[in-house]
Amino acid sequence: VKMASAVQTTNYEGTVIRVQNGKSDTLKVVHVVTDGVIREKVVVQEGDGLEIIRNGNEVHCILPDKQTVRVEEWNDQSTLFSSLPSTDIQFGSEYDVSVVREERVAGRKTVLLAIRPHDHYRYGHRIWLDIATGFPLQTKLMRDDGEAIEQVKFADITLDEEIHASALT
Repeated sequence: VKMASAVQTTNYEGTVIRVQNGKSDTLKVVHVVTDGVIREKVVVQEGDGLEIIRNGNEVHCILPDKQTVRVEEWNDQSTLFSSLPSTDIQFGSEYDVSVVREERVAGRKTVLLAIRPHDHYRYGHRIWLDIATGFPLQTKLMRDDGEAIEQVKFADITLDEEIHASALT
């Protein structure tokens, strides 16, 4: 619960490495919450430099030729953390959770949690939570053979500091 709250309410700015299907992307991310409204900017650092700008539930994808494509609706999920376990996950009956060890991610102290499903119909998770804030600094979505399907990892991050509005434009 603390992790879900931290993802929704924490202001942060940083560089994220996301690996999906063997493909790696580096993203610059700014996430600001003002009066409960999430504003977020994600800029892909490679390839065509796609930008995703979110203001509440309104999302714009800005393509390399600066054409804007508006995405009408957006659920409350963070752009980055779509692979995190949902808040209605059933610990005990569906999953076991264990604390593996403390590690450093993006220069910060974290605790590594392993979330293992009881069956082969669900994915497992490895989550490195910032000890000070409960914020997930690294996540892995795991197959039952131990391979990561998707990985999100902050290379650097600024948490809970005042982020200037110009960072979102």
